[in-house]
This record gives sequence, C-alpha cells and structure tokens, in this order.
Amino acid sequence: VALLRARGLRIGPVAVARGFENARWPGRFQVVAEKGRVLVLDGAHNVPAMRAFLETWDSFSSKSRPGAADALFIAGMLADKDVDGMLDLLASRARRAVAVRADSPRALGAADLARRMEARGIEVVARAENAREALQAWEADGAGTAALCGSFYLVGDALKSLAARRPGGRA
Repeated sequence: VALLRARGLRIGPVAVARGFENARWPGRFQVVAEKGRVLVLDGAHNVPAMRAFLETWDSFSSKSRPGAADALFIAGMLADKDVDGMLDLLASRARRAVAVRADSPRALGAADLARRMEARGIEVVARAENAREALQAWEADGAGTAALCGSFYLVGDALKSLAARRPGGRA
C-alpha cells in the first residue's frame, strides 16, 4: 500500500481494511471443516513460521475451539530445514501427533520424524507416508480438531486429498 501511495494512488484506510478482510492465503492458518471436525493447515516450514503458527494457534484454541487443547498435530518437514528447532516449538503445544513424510524428495522420513517427536515427549499415534494416510489416521483417532503443519508440500498434498474426498473436488 505504501508503494502504491508513493506512486500517487489514493488508497484510504477503509480500502486497506477491506483488502485485509478479503485476503486469502492458502496454507497459512487455513481452517477447513471436515466431517464435523476442524482441520487447521499451515505451512510453518521454518522456525519463525512455526512460531507465528503457534502464536495464532494459541489464540484460535483459547477463543474459538476450547477442545483444541487436545488436538492431534499432523507434521511433516523437509530434512534440510531446522527440524529440531521446529519440533522444540511444536513440543510445547503438541501432546499427540502423526508423523508424515511430506510430498517432496527433500522430505524427512516419517520414522525419523517420529523418533525426534518422541524424544521431545510427543506421543506419535501414527506414521504416514503421505497426507492421505495422515488424514486417515486423524479420522481413525477421532480428535475433533487437528493441525497439519511443517511443510507447504504437506499442506498442498493434504488440500488435494481433502478435495478428492468431497463432491465437486474442493477443499
């Protein structure tokens, strides 16, 4: 907005507020209703992004979803990222998780991710080789709220899987 204003465009505060109200950023704290339950998808692919996701999660879980305290976390990360730093943050919120291999050749395997989660006190309820399997694990678990995070590759794969399960093919 500042750059456009500097070029002479007149953009008032109401237009800016409307723009933010209507902005959609898929994969950034995207809330999806799935079979009467809630799934939050966030790329959270590095330490600063994971920190921001968890700050938003805290607000969401305390105000909007009291049951989110018992949420199931579904996480998949790339091996060349600061996995330990992200998991250190995630462990402060996640009691239970599904470890999943993100859809990327750079992805950390589910078994390795699960070991790292368990070392931080997170109970790994399932290991999955893709988002479809991870979503099935959430369904089998019965948790009313889940958060899927750690990689935009994982988020993209999850959105495709969700769309395939719905009439009309939209997540």
